[in-house]
Amino acid sequence: RTPKEKWYDLDSRPGYLSIKLRPETAGGTSNPGFIAHRQQHLRGAASTSMQFETDTGNEKAGLIIFHNEDHYYYLCQSSDGGKPVIQLYKSIENNNSPTDMELMAEEDLDPEKYEGSLELKINSEGRYYSFYYSYGNEDWIPFKEEVDAVYLRAVIPRDFVGCFYGLYATSLNIDSENSASYDWFRYRGMDDVY
Repeated sequence: RTPKEKWYDLDSRPGYLSIKLRPETAGGTSNPGFIAHRQQHLRGAASTSMQFETDTGNEKAGLIIFHNEDHYYYLCQSSDGGKPVIQLYKSIENNNSPTDMELMAEEDLDPEKYEGSLELKINSEGRYYSFYYSYGNEDWIPFKEEVDAVYLRAVIPRDFVGCFYGLYATSLNIDSENSASYDWFRYRGMDDVY
């Protein structure tokens, strides 16, 4: 997965990390538009604020919790019928198609609140992950709570690398000139210290 071209930058939009939507996906073994931070705690949270616009359902940008190409959850913004939506996907285990994912939840973004910027958050709660979004400067809106975290466990000992939270943008195997702009990323551990 060595990057062979520069698909991210800090210059095209000063103050933001811009990630180009790449046809490569987290479900494959090539180099997707994916910048990650290791999950270091069983209880904690990762969140981000991004600006992203698309009218195409194959274009997606958001926040992923990733173990490997067969085991991840992807909280993202996309389009359905030309309307902006938030979606939650689950990888399909042992799938031969890297673009196929199971849609677990989808919701239209509120046109009165959505102004082109969206905040996303994934909470780790031991054996569960919970997924939230916000329109900015508001409380987190629960999107899907208590999703099975055991799905992201190591299946065999040699495969144990833990999980990563990632800023991830993809065009699902179709060329795109679009990009997503991330304003910030925050990680917080909340495990008890003994």
